[in-house]
Amino acid sequence: MRRGIFGFDIWFYGIVALLLAVCQQPLVLGGLMLFVMLVEKDEWLNRQVMQALLMCLGVMAVSLLVHKLSAVFAIVPFFGWMLRWGVDQVVDLLLLLGMALFAIRAADRMYKGLDSDIPFAAGFVNRLF
Repeated sequence: MRRGIFGFDIWFYGIVALLLAVCQQPLVLGGLMLFVMLVEKDEWLNRQVMQALLMCLGVMAVSLLVHKLSAVFAIVPFFGWMLRWGVDQVVDLLLLLGMALFAIRAADRMYKGLDSDIPFAAGFVNRLF
């Protein structure tokens, strides 16, 4: 596998990007993407980091949408707040679990030198490049 300018294998940056995506750190992930684009200048690595960023932003957007839509449950007297909290927690758990599974699969593929192929994000990134 190819090595970057600082001596790390380039898949290392991709796995760090996936870890930041699972931890929902889009600003740090954006900084890593900027670093990879400006310093490493590797197209394959740019694709992997961009897919991780899009996965993070997508999950955060869906979570925000569900939180806003679940406010409807607050109308229900007495138990509405509990229903809203339960829906929010279940959806957040399912999103985090799905993102972690996609990240593990993508990390394994990156280590082998393949494209991470994250659903939805891969198609969007492939249209950009």
